[in-house]
Amino acid sequence: MSAFEQYLISLGFQKMVQNPLTQELRPAGDTILSTLGCIAYCYHHEKFGSVFYGLNEYGKPPTLVSPRPNIRHITLSDNYWIVRSEQEDDFMNIVLNRHTPQEVFEAMFDRSKVFVLRD
Repeated sequence: MSAFEQYLISLGFQKMVQNPLTQELRPAGDTILSTLGCIAYCYHHEKFGSVFYGLNEYGKPPTLVSPRPNIRHITLSDNYWIVRSEQEDDFMNIVLNRHTPQEVFEAMFDRSKVFVLRD
């Protein structure tokens, strides 16, 4: 379990899985993430709603799927600065590794907070 998942549980989120046919939530128990079954855990909280953490992009490790904070990636190309809004798993994992779970959690619900990544 990642530090971010542990933080969600410390806030009172319940680790659940969603039935793909009925969309009903049930406790995750010993369910593991797999492309053949459960691809994401749903962490549910009455106040904050649902946070999905799991498999999102092919060949990538589990990560925060939704909701995601604002991430901007700045690169220099041909003497021009390029600023892109990023939603790829690689950038989400960089943010999860560089920032505390609390910072990431707060930015998920405060759209004025932006993580800036530079090459």
